[in-house]
This record gives sequence, structure tokens and C-alpha cells, in this order.
Amino acid sequence: MIDSSTALSEIQWEAVLDKLEQVKRLQERAGTPAEAEAAASALTRLLARYNLTMMELSQRLDRDTLDDYQMQDLRLGGNTRWQRDLLTGIARYNFSRAVFTAGTDKAALVGELRNIEIIKDVYDALVREIDRLANVAREEVKDDAWVGVRSWKRAYRVGVVAGVLFAMRSAHRAAVAEAQTGAALVVLKGEALEKAQEKLVGPTRPMPSPRSIEFGAWDAFERGIKDGQSLDVTHKRPLPA
Repeated sequence: MIDSSTALSEIQWEAVLDKLEQVKRLQERAGTPAEAEAAASALTRLLARYNLTMMELSQRLDRDTLDDYQMQDLRLGGNTRWQRDLLTGIARYNFSRAVFTAGTDKAALVGELRNIEIIKDVYDALVREIDRLANVAREEVKDDAWVGVRSWKRAYRVGVVAGVLFAMRSAHRAAVAEAQTGAALVVLKGEALEKAQEKLVGPTRPMPSPRSIEFGAWDAFERGIKDGQSLDVTHKRPLPA
């Protein structure tokens, strides 16, 4: 039965059916009888909780899951290593992918709509915050910096992104470990995303290797890592609904 404290109108039915579908597919692909039994038990509990039947779930499974994926263009606001690294990481930890056009600030995001919306919001917010932090940090060390302003800020921003992505990876792993079927869910989502990228984007070539940190800017890079790790990323949803 549905929790009496939750009104029917407040339930996100699309997300509920998506979760049921994932558990059902895990049951079908279970490697051992114990895994199949655990998935079947989880599926039964979910169906009972939301007062749904296998009919609704079967109707959902009859469609092509790749229809859930789409591609949207995004302008990075610049063509730098730190911006590309940031978007790549945010997309990865929201079960999506970022594909870049060499020599431009254009990126294509491939993923489910709700995740693409999250990625765009998080990217815009973090770009603004990283730029703000770079200005503040440079002002604090300008008399001690060995390199020019642009080089120092560039190294600092690359470091902040490294710190942010480390924090995101930690939050992502914690969420996967906490979810009953988290690890298997990652595999399923990864396979679907691979097919979606092949369908929507086609073959891609790797980007050129990024410029290394300049001599004398390692202090800026290391400070950036520390500042990036302190940013709050845990409030962003690391697993799909």
C-alpha cells in the first residue's frame, strides 16, 4: 500500500515506473538464484508499495528504453581544459556523457532528460563559483605568485575541478554502495548510455591531450584541489531516481 502520508498527486509516477523497470531487468539478468530471488523480492515490495501490477510494468518494458535518451547542445562559455574536465565529470556522475567539438566551446550532452537538466544547472553554478574562487584566491597570494595572473588562475581552476570531481566520485560511490542494487544499476545504465551515444552521436575521436600545469603554478593547482574538495556536491543527486 502507498504510505498514507503521501498524496497520490505527489508521487512521481514516471520515476516509480523507471525504478520498477530497473529492478525487473536486474531480476532477468541475475547471475545466481540468490540474486534473482533478491531482485524478485525487491520488485514485489515496490509493486505492493505503489499498488501497481505487472501489467503497468509490462507496458513500460514493451517500449525501446533508448527512447528515454536524447542529445542536447551546450556552450561551455570558453574552450579550456578545466571547463571540459568539469562537464565531463558532472555528466559521468549523472549517468550521461559529454562529447566535444574540437576547437570550439560546443559540447553535446547525451543522457536522460532529467539528468541533462541537472548537469546544465550544476555546470553553470560551478563555473560561476570557480571563477569567483579564482579571483579571491589570486588576490590573497598576488604578492607571492611566481607566474602571471592568467597562468596562476588557469592552474587554480584545473585544481578546483580535480577537487570537485574527487568529491563527486566519493558521493557517487557512497550512493551506489547504499543502494540495494546500486552496482548492478551502474552496469545497466552504462550499457544503455553506450548504445544511446552510438545512436545519437556516432563514432567520436579523443580530444588532444590538455596542456600541462606550467612551472611555478603548482601551488595554485594544489590550492585549487583543496578548495574544490570543500565545495558542497553531496546535495546533487548522484544516482537516477
